[in-house]
Amino acid sequence: MAKTIALYLALSCLCGGFRVAVAQSCEVAVAKSQLHVREKTNRNDGPEVAQFLRAVNIHNPAPWCGAFAAWVLDSCGADHNMTGMAVSCCPNDDGLIFDKGKKRMPNNVPEGALFFWLRPGGGHNGFVVDWPEHGDYFTRIDGNTSTADGKEGVAKKKALKRNVQKLYKYYTPCWGSHCFTSEKEAAYSPEKQESVSIIETPVSNSDTKPLTRHLVWILPLLILIYQES
Repeated sequence: MAKTIALYLALSCLCGGFRVAVAQSCEVAVAKSQLHVREKTNRNDGPEVAQFLRAVNIHNPAPWCGAFAAWVLDSCGADHNMTGMAVSCCPNDDGLIFDKGKKRMPNNVPEGALFFWLRPGGGHNGFVVDWPEHGDYFTRIDGNTSTADGKEGVAKKKALKRNVQKLYKYYTPCWGSHCFTSEKEAAYSPEKQESVSIIETPVSNSDTKPLTRHLVWILPLLILIYQES
């Protein structure tokens, strides 16, 4: 019986490592990896910003929140029709889960969802990191936004739910540092990026427990069980 229990615990923890590895969406993982990005002179410039803008075929300094969202979605292999304007997203409003005045705001919004604030002539967008069922605020990551050090860049912060005007559902499963879609593997990897310099922070998930961490103590336990049998 003791051997059976030990084997069960080892396998449960091993399988648990696989289970929690898909807790984070590719969109959020890729967006988090760019939290170091800052504009060079606070004029929509800098090498990373230029790379984001190229994702929507813009080759001069310009507002780039939509370009950042497009770059993230491209990295995850997700379909979209993002342009340089922050009001565009999805063909035929595919994936629309909230439209202020038309669709009721859901209590639960999946991480990786794309949010929009709209105003005459433009707007702003970014990705939902966490949307608590209760409370007035949600956590977001977006580009072309103010950061804690006073520069424009990519930042993670809180925002009021009531200010959101549109929400689109995006969720591409992410396994650790490799994100998989139905069309291609490892859509986000340094090897596939235009410039490796933009990848300063590896994609990671604080809730993920890689297999290697478990093998440190699981293998000796399995060997002990085998020797006693």
